[in-house]
Amino acid sequence: MNPLIGRERVLSTLGRHVDAVSQGSGGCVIVEGPFGMGKTRLLKAAALEGVERGLTVVAGQTNGTDRPVPLHVLITLLRHVMPDGADFDDLVRPGRNPFWLMDRVGELVENAAHRHPLVIVLDDAQLIDDASGLALRGLVQSLASSPVLWLLARRPVPARPLAQHALDWVIDHAAVRLSLSPLDDGAVAELATGILGAAPDESVLGWTDRCGGNPWLVENLLKALLQAGQVVIVDGTASAVAERLPETLFPAIGRLLGEMPPAVRRLVVSGSRTGRPFTAEEAAVSLGEPGPEVSSSIDWAVNVGLMRREGTELAFRHAVIEEALQQPAFQSDDEPPAPGSTGGSAQTRLAGPPSPAPNAHQAGARTQDAAAGRPGAAAPVVAPSVTPGAAPPAQEPGCGCDGMAARAVSALGDVFGEVPRKLAGALRLLAVAGKGAEAVRLADAALRPGVEAEAESHLVLELSQGLRDTGLRGMSDEIIRRTLARQDLDEQDRAELHGALSESLHTERPIGLHETVTAPWRTRSAGLAPSVVPQRRAGSGNGAGSTAR
Repeated sequence: MNPLIGRERVLSTLGRHVDAVSQGSGGCVIVEGPFGMGKTRLLKAAALEGVERGLTVVAGQTNGTDRPVPLHVLITLLRHVMPDGADFDDLVRPGRNPFWLMDRVGELVENAAHRHPLVIVLDDAQLIDDASGLALRGLVQSLASSPVLWLLARRPVPARPLAQHALDWVIDHAAVRLSLSPLDDGAVAELATGILGAAPDESVLGWTDRCGGNPWLVENLLKALLQAGQVVIVDGTASAVAERLPETLFPAIGRLLGEMPPAVRRLVVSGSRTGRPFTAEEAAVSLGEPGPEVSSSIDWAVNVGLMRREGTELAFRHAVIEEALQQPAFQSDDEPPAPGSTGGSAQTRLAGPPSPAPNAHQAGARTQDAAAGRPGAAAPVVAPSVTPGAAPPAQEPGCGCDGMAARAVSALGDVFGEVPRKLAGALRLLAVAGKGAEAVRLADAALRPGVEAEAESHLVLELSQGLRDTGLRGMSDEIIRRTLARQDLDEQDRAELHGALSESLHTERPIGLHETVTAPWRTRSAGLAPSVVPQRRAGSGNGAGSTAR
């Protein structure tokens, strides 16, 4: 395997398990550790090793939905390896008994694995839902004697009791647990050498010491210093000439905060203002929140590795994060800096990868962009039919809040992966209330680049039903077709979308309704089918452009 600095022992263990499955043995390995320790990168390295050895590798990522992720991943696999489609059609039929489905999938995977050993990779297992947790436990048990290797990664954050119980059972009875610790000084120095292209001196190591051995923080900090022109290399030795944190680091910290629940973000931002360890009681007073809620946020921050307990007090685990959160960019109305910004503005907001520079063809969409509050993204525009020679239809007076609502949804879309699912019902009601255009515009704001295919499908199915109920079938058909253009839709979602489209096409359209959607559904291209190795939402491993894993 390609070495990951400071993780050679873990890589060696993963390599032995890949060897074992290639020789006919099964197993389960769970890689655990706080944010930024390289869990995803390790899974990717092991998956690539499996690919090089000719194994079948299938990857997925838990997302907290009510769809059993292990079954979903394996059904996708079976679609490609089953000799005919009869059984596959039976598997994806709606309303199937989940226990029958789990047994049947396990049986089919066992047969497939005996023909070709299998590696199953599941990232972000801390987000696993109850159904997925139970499915995972059952499948690991039933496939224990088959050449199937399960590779999981998770952060030690609180999970739903049933899902956590199922995953803990797997760890205790059927898995090998590999815990990742912070890098030691030698590994940090080696990592710095690789990033800077020269051996670091004490000035550089003084900065990396503030990262607490977290490889993601080290890499992002050093790359930010390079980007800011604050590293000088003389005679093969790198020196840092910065007196304060480079502002180019702030977007990475913003992405990290974007993964936290709002209450945890408020806690850490508020705690950074003290400049010293603080107690839970002080935090509750500062935030004006009940003690139990603050205690829950503290547990989350400690478990994920942001903070540590020092007796009755709490302290930041990484000085770099504490110092960053003390900057004005993070202290203005709970609005951390947007990726790509350098902080300082009260209007900056957090999360998501930097937006690419607008293309020439996007310039004409600026007016629509302003309405939706999304730079570089055109909002859907509904063009009513106008009879030739007739006067243009009168515009209804509005509250002027469409842009504000779209901006709010856009901001939520950056922070919460569940926003499309949570909004689906509300947007359907909005469409039924006669506000179809507004509903489509808000959907466009919610469907940010990187939104999972299943989440987009759920939102579009709900919204399209509301549009059809009010006679806006053309608009409904258009948003369904644009979602169907995604290549990473699974068979069940694609079948449901085709069913909705067929229902619309076979229903008589009311006379006079010739609505069209004239602007792009979103600026991102249709997603590609998942590859055989784990995919990241924004980069992988400890890359500076990635989310911390």
